[in-house]
Amino acid sequence: MMSDARLKQAQVLYERAVFDGDEDAVPAGERVLDGVEADLALARGRLLHARFLEERAEDPREL
Repeated sequence: MMSDARLKQAQVLYERAVFDGDEDAVPAGERVLDGVEADLALARGRLLHARFLEERAEDPREL
């Protein structure tokens, strides 16, 4: 299920690229997804930080 508006936007851009031949749609979709990926990485980092504060132990995945 796509709940983030940016994922819906990426879907629309995909359809524009495939069905309408919009050459700008793929790079635009990639930029949209880069933003989603950045937000995901930031959220994961915050959770790792919260876990560190709780457990006071480094996560080996951070290294």
